[in-house]
Amino acid sequence: MKRHGLFLIVSPLFIMLAFAQSRGQDGGEKMAFTPPAPTIRPPIPPPTIKRPPPACAIARISPTSADTRLVRNGETIRLNIVIVNGPANGSVSPSSGECSSFTNSSGTFQCNTAPLYRPGENTFTLAVGAAEGNIAGVYSSCSTRVYVSCQRYRVWNNTGFTHDFMLHGRCMYGKINGGEITASPTLLVGIGDTIEQYASSSYTGAACSGPVLRTFPYDAAMSYDSLARGGNGDCLVNFPGPDR
Repeated sequence: MKRHGLFLIVSPLFIMLAFAQSRGQDGGEKMAFTPPAPTIRPPIPPPTIKRPPPACAIARISPTSADTRLVRNGETIRLNIVIVNGPANGSVSPSSGECSSFTNSSGTFQCNTAPLYRPGENTFTLAVGAAEGNIAGVYSSCSTRVYVSCQRYRVWNNTGFTHDFMLHGRCMYGKINGGEITASPTLLVGIGDTIEQYASSSYTGAACSGPVLRTFPYDAAMSYDSLARGGNGDCLVNFPGPDR
């Protein structure tokens, strides 16, 4: 005979509530209670921190000059590179001297170009991309321009009068207004050269005599002819200016 029931057992010390299920003495067994399996939740991943893409700046810092855009022909320049939101990979185009490519860089650093010989405008472009993280490969760019001078200049008299001029220790006498002072292809104004204008002319006394009225150095020719200063970059200028 099977019995199921709820029994209340009372003692002077405590009251116990029990539920019992019994089976007869015919070999039956009591049923064990199995608790439910615990729920296992996957760990919560940390939040993704997004950072802005890298940005850059590039500029010439040396050698110093009155106009940092002007570069003497054959001169090596130093470029200042700034990278924010790094680290970044990048490259300078055109590659020149130390200024080529870099990896995993940030902050400020410098590089020296090779000597620059191509007259006129020269543009250096820096492209940077994130080296790692959620924006790896995202690119931005910046650039700077410099203007390289001619190796040598031809110069014309623009004083309004006939004068004698000295160049390379040679007297160029009686140069009329509008006439060429230099003599192509050898007697030209190169780096370090200066033309001197004398008070004398072929019509008054000895050639290249009297006081020197004005001088015209290579850098003046470079400045007048440069595209950076409104010139045309054709290596032809007037004494004492402007561009021709």
